[in-house]
Amino acid sequence: MANTFCKEERLYKKKEIEQVYDQSKSFLSYPLRFSYKTIKSETTDPFGYKVLITASKKRYKTAVERNRIKRLCREAFRLNKDILNGVEEIHATLLIAVTCVSTELPAYTQVSEQMAKGLEKIKKDIITTPTSCLRQDKLSF
Repeated sequence: MANTFCKEERLYKKKEIEQVYDQSKSFLSYPLRFSYKTIKSETTDPFGYKVLITASKKRYKTAVERNRIKRLCREAFRLNKDILNGVEEIHATLLIAVTCVSTELPAYTQVSEQMAKGLEKIKKDIITTPTSCLRQDKLSF
């Protein structure tokens, strides 16, 4: 797997973003909050997952801070995404939203550690969930 974070891996469609926040499982791995959901999709994604990285304007007042935290999270995900190898075998798309919830800028080492722990937890939960329990939601565009 290439060490890039390309457009096919990004969660950017409004309907998918609404789904991941409305009907998802979530947990906190401080300073990151992970929300995730699996959906059946008619098209096959080459990676099996899509990721959204956000930073709240309420917590980070300036755009410089928001961009910095998103850059840290993207880099941590890019280097740890090999943890998600094998999720494409569930024949569904895994939608993941990562939000930074700390009030001050965390160090990169902390973000990287928690990103790895969070991705491990998601993979463990997805693999142990039987595929018959996956939601049959279909996106209409």
